[in-house]
Amino acid sequence: MRIRERERTPGSLREGALARLPVTGADWSRRILRVPPGHDVSVSFTTAQSSTRHTATLERRGYRVVGVQPFGTAGSLDVADFVVSRWLLEAHPAWWRALVAHADRAFNLSHGPVHLAFEAVLRIHRAPLR
Repeated sequence: MRIRERERTPGSLREGALARLPVTGADWSRRILRVPPGHDVSVSFTTAQSSTRHTATLERRGYRVVGVQPFGTAGSLDVADFVVSRWLLEAHPAWWRALVAHADRAFNLSHGPVHLAFEAVLRIHRAPLR
């Protein structure tokens, strides 16, 4: 299934959510549900080690891994940030609840202060789709 055109636009980040999930162990990515067909969810990591360890599994599950965040964006925490569109939130609320169950924080991206606080993280999530 093709990703909706409107989800490809940078503006869609302002209408979705960001979930920050602690990376907990070697099998962490196997516990994350697959992306519902037809939707795009981007993921960034705070450490290169986690990115290397979990990218292949997440990509097989339908996620688009966009890379490692700039130094210092999450302090010393080993986390993955998932950016989810408003369309996915509305179409699959049970999927969103299951993802957020793994999160230590979730943010509504329609709030301006969240964009300011996470600008360095969101910048790499705005990369064009491959």
